[in-house]
Amino acid sequence: MGSTTAITLVLGETEEECRSVLLGTGPQTSIIPMTWGALERGAPEGIAVDAVLCQASPLLAERRGLLAILRRAYPETPFFTFSGGAGPSISESPGEPLDAHLVTPISAENLRMLVEREGRLRTLTRRYRETLHRVREQSEKLDLLIETAKAANSILEPPRVIQIVMDRTQEFLGAELWSLYLVVGEGEETLLEATRGGLGRELSTARQPADRGIAAWVLRHRRPLSIEDAGRDPRWADEPERPGAAETRALLCIPLTSRGRVIGAVELANKAGGGPFTERDLETLRTMMEPAAITIENALLFKKLEDLSVTDDLTKLYNSRYLDHFLQQEVKRSRRYGFSVSLMFLDLDGFKTVNDRHGHLAGSRTLTEVGKVIRSIVRETDIVSRYGGDEFTVVLPQTGAEGARIIAERVREALAEHVFLEATGLAVRITASIGIASYPDHGDTREDLIGYADQAMYRVKERGKNGIEMATQGTLYTDGQ
Repeated sequence: MGSTTAITLVLGETEEECRSVLLGTGPQTSIIPMTWGALERGAPEGIAVDAVLCQASPLLAERRGLLAILRRAYPETPFFTFSGGAGPSISESPGEPLDAHLVTPISAENLRMLVEREGRLRTLTRRYRETLHRVREQSEKLDLLIETAKAANSILEPPRVIQIVMDRTQEFLGAELWSLYLVVGEGEETLLEATRGGLGRELSTARQPADRGIAAWVLRHRRPLSIEDAGRDPRWADEPERPGAAETRALLCIPLTSRGRVIGAVELANKAGGGPFTERDLETLRTMMEPAAITIENALLFKKLEDLSVTDDLTKLYNSRYLDHFLQQEVKRSRRYGFSVSLMFLDLDGFKTVNDRHGHLAGSRTLTEVGKVIRSIVRETDIVSRYGGDEFTVVLPQTGAEGARIIAERVREALAEHVFLEATGLAVRITASIGIASYPDHGDTREDLIGYADQAMYRVKERGKNGIEMATQGTLYTDGQ
């Protein structure tokens, strides 16, 4: 009850009819009689009303507007109709549905008990609806988690997994923008790889410092952060990249934890309809990210294992296993569509001297630098591999022999001009002998291209090194022949 004394607002055609509803009054019951005409001039203010009684009469149907206003003014208060005899039932009451019909006069005690009963029923009904709403909300979350997990687990590409998880999370929580940050590297080389998306925005990925901005703060403190207005927060001003900064308002950022280890952070921006993100939003985001983090980490681990199987540990270039696979597929594609494809086979001149003079660690660093130089010269579509030892290959898709010669000359010049191991205080010079073979000019299989390019490279070695030789058709010599 709102107070120690139950206050009932009684509405009728006359105040006398309103006062006649009670057989008597008691210390815990009080009524405010009021005619419909008086109510139209103004409702009582500053009074906590525990019940409203409306006189059942033919004119009640005309009071629908007033009843609607009263129901909004007293949403938790029970409403009854009353009459001096058998009046209309609830189903026959016009306008807003009322709770019950009373036959008056009624004792003050009975009215008090009836109001208390209806109050308890209303409380129970409200709690039931709130519980039902929470159950439905949790059910929706569970359904979304299951659907997202199924979709994400069927894909092992980290960018696609991230997009599926975050697009559905953004939609469910009604945010405009999302960002997912993954910790990459260790120690001083630690960075955050940020993937960003949202309504009407293309997916973008970039790396940024791990010690600046909102996500960095969340990772450093290992706790969530909710900001009502990003523009007023100094941590937002320190953000390395702020796409959509002009329209960014509310922010919610939490650590991304998988198997007890923080692997990154998740950020949502701009709640639909405006306003800050709530505690319920925070709990929902946490709930959704718990299984999602494991799914994302699984995709990252699979990608890492896949990379290890085709990547050279030292130079991080592709290895010979991947070269064989890619070159075979490229020859098939070129045969089908009438393209050319070329292969450069590169061997370093005098690399053994580097190992002998400066040690194998210097030799390993030199090979890594060689890979970077080659990679900086060739096109993004070209595939650079470490074939073994100090031998490298470059596959040049849709490139004929003359085009390959031009690229090979650029690589040869870049290696000859580069000073290796400067960062260690040394100054090492290296050159390369390069052989080239092309499909269909010199061979029509993967084995042909590798063999002819290798033989061409050895002819460079024989005539003085630091040069380029084109393959010639003829006998292909292999081991044992």
